[in-house]
Amino acid sequence: RCSRRQQFRQRAVIRNQAMILRRLPANFRRQDWTAVAVELVIVVLGVFIGLRVNNWNEARNDRALERQYVQRLHDDFALSIKRAESNIAYMQAQFVLEGNMVDRLRECRLDADQRADFAKGIYRLGRFQPPTLIRGTIDELQSTGRMGIIQNLKLRQGLSKIVGAQEASSRVLGYIVARAKKQIAYIDAR
Repeated sequence: RCSRRQQFRQRAVIRNQAMILRRLPANFRRQDWTAVAVELVIVVLGVFIGLRVNNWNEARNDRALERQYVQRLHDDFALSIKRAESNIAYMQAQFVLEGNMVDRLRECRLDADQRADFAKGIYRLGRFQPPTLIRGTIDELQSTGRMGIIQNLKLRQGLSKIVGAQEASSRVLGYIVARAKKQIAYIDAR
């Protein structure tokens, strides 16, 4: 995850620390405590600074990854909204056709120019377009355990609520479809 320049710097720090650690026993034998203390401080500071730089770099990479995930979530929700609008338009057209069909049945009269719409109304009877949530990014975040990379707590909670609501509506939809299958199959056969 590090660039070549960062890797080079890390290797240089490690070489310098190794050199200091090689001189440390010689300073102990000479009992040069000032040199020992200075070299230990340099080693400790070098390790500390190296860890801080590494943590900073990881945090920077996480923020970049978070921005990518948030953009992908935005794209998924925009597509979900577009599909929902399309489903609403389909169901509104279906409602008009079914209303015309019911009107023809009430009147017990069907003119020749109304037959096609009447047939469409019967064919579409009981059909509906369920809401679709595009969950690719959400599922990826959950399956990889990276949901925590999104720092905004409200956003994470909102995603969790949306997934829960969508799964609940999918279960209900499954029950509805299971009950309507026989009727839809009958209509399709006719």
